[in-house]
Amino acid sequence: MNSVRVGVGGVLQDNKGRLFLLKRKKAPEVGCWSIPGGAVEYGETVEEAIIREFGEETGLADCTARFIGYTDYILLSENAHWCSLFFAMHSCNTEWVVNREPDKHEKIGWFAWDDLPENLSQNTQRALNIYIENGTKKIVRDSKRSSF
Repeated sequence: MNSVRVGVGGVLQDNKGRLFLLKRKKAPEVGCWSIPGGAVEYGETVEEAIIREFGEETGLADCTARFIGYTDYILLSENAHWCSLFFAMHSCNTEWVVNREPDKHEKIGWFAWDDLPENLSQNTQRALNIYIENGTKKIVRDSKRSSF
């Protein structure tokens, strides 16, 4: 494919400040952990796309989204070029997250900011940097230590 596609991705934290990620089974970046997201469909706004993608991938139907930034996601070795728009996601039901697309995602998980997997996709790394720069990252404090 020699075209640029528009994609969306969403960063979701639970009430403990942990980040939700999916491990990819499909290109681009097979085997990497990534935030939920996907392609914007014809006739759909980017906000509609990220809400739809979250529902399809996680089962969450109550998500809200706030735009936080974008990046160009170019992987010439995988013939992929995306303009990726990122959103901070919110859901009141994060305990109900499931892997609704096991054909696309090997597994799902919640990760503390100080214990993220090493093999994050390039797009996810960029999204998390934008999320942090935006001041959106939750800091959860307990009596013993701070965790991100």
